Amino acid sequence: YDLRNVTTYQEMNADFTLFPSAKLTVNVSDIELFESLEAKVLIKEQGSSDILSEVKTNPLDGRVTLDIPLGRKFEVFISADNFKGYSFPFDLSGLVMYRNYECDIELVPEKVQVRINVADLKNNSKVRSRILIRNKSRDEVIEVSGNEYVTLRAGDRYEIEATSDQGY
Repeated sequence: YDLRNVTTYQEMNADFTLFPSAKLTVNVSDIELFESLEAKVLIKEQGSSDILSEVKTNPLDGRVTLDIPLGRKFEVFISADNFKGYSFPFDLSGLVMYRNYECDIELVPEKVQVRINVADLKNNSKVRSRILIRNKSRDEVIEVSGNEYVTLRAGDRYEIEATSDQGY
């Protein structure tokens, strides 16, 4: 209500809705592929080991909505298999202006460095080659030369194809 220009006495009626909790919607996705992820969302009160809530996001859209009581500070932990975890504070201890909050979380996949060596079977000498690595878990193809390191996602399945123009 803007009462700066009111110079005479007035009475106003208004209905206010108070709420006992806030709703936090968490959207979890892969930071590289922008795909929704099924992830575990765990909420603890700050300074306590008691778990307030532990749920999983919907695997189709990576979303979950939680009802969190007002008046306390919380820590929200996000984790998914083969991804680095993420956490953030969620403070509902003071004045809470809004009932609904939404948070987009992009998890970073864990990676494994793998050396791809291509060698002649008879004399074990290195062979110049072209390597195609197909991620069978996702729609991803990586092309590298033989005898070098490549970084692959932990937990994914790969198919590796080696070809050479040197008579192999």
